Amino acid sequence: MKHFMSGLILSAALLASPALADDEAKYSTAKTTIDVLMADEAAMAVLQDEIPDVVNNDQIGMAVGMTLHDIAMYAPDMLTAEKLKTIDTKLSEIE
Repeated sequence: MKHFMSGLILSAALLASPALADDEAKYSTAKTTIDVLMADEAAMAVLQDEIPDVVNNDQIGMAVGMTLHDIAMYAPDMLTAEKLKTIDTKLSEIE
């Protein structure tokens, strides 16, 4: 019985590890830089839909190495916590 329980625990641990990796989104507003998001057609479509004034701004080129979270303080009315959450939700659907 002791070996059986140890086997179950080990199996559960092994199964849980890959599941965590699979749940992580390909892109996020906190971890993915703007240039990477803009280079992906699907991600760029999300940005165009949600924050067109930000991505079409002439100064976006200065922020390409930053994340949307990084620049939120420069555009707090456009990059609210709710807006970033909405973008993250849509980005999480991209494979």
